Amino acid sequence: WHVNDAVSGWVESISLGLSRFPQIWKWCYDPAIRELYPSPLQINMTHSQAQTSMPPYMQVGDKVILFDGVCKLCNAWSQFIIRYDKACVVKLASVQSKEGQAILQHFNYPITHFDTMLFVNGNQAFEKSTAFLNIVTLLPAPLRYLRFFRILPRFFRDFLYDRIALNRYWLFGKYQSCMLPSPDHKQRYL
Repeated sequence: WHVNDAVSGWVESISLGLSRFPQIWKWCYDPAIRELYPSPLQINMTHSQAQTSMPPYMQVGDKVILFDGVCKLCNAWSQFIIRYDKACVVKLASVQSKEGQAILQHFNYPITHFDTMLFVNGNQAFEKSTAFLNIVTLLPAPLRYLRFFRILPRFFRDFLYDRIALNRYWLFGKYQSCMLPSPDHKQRYL
């Protein structure tokens, strides 16, 4: 094994990936192709009353994070939000709760398996990395500066998000049942 062989193989794989990048970029950002293959969020938004009616259990101006209540990573994220959202701008709901299930149904998301965190702002739903970036925008500095990752193409951000989300139980573990909010945090949940 030689360093030169490893470096040349690494450079070759990068150049192969970069040579395909314009095709991937065009597929993700070409408006004609996006019309033919809309994102799941666009499908959900156009085929529901999400644009004209408020989701159940929500008021105008509410911002809600739907998270997987049995996922240890998701529960840590909700505790992080409670800790740093001092202005109580964001409310939380487990996707397993009746409120979470109703909101998922409102936006035509599946209610039996959960692949993404959902951020609901009024009558709009955001998923995956876009949800994450919209949430950190509401947090105090320096956390809100993470929003600058929005300059990365969404397909790349979502690819990274999916690597963690789809392996979250294996990486971080899983609770047997949903964690109940502590009494002092109960007002933060729907």
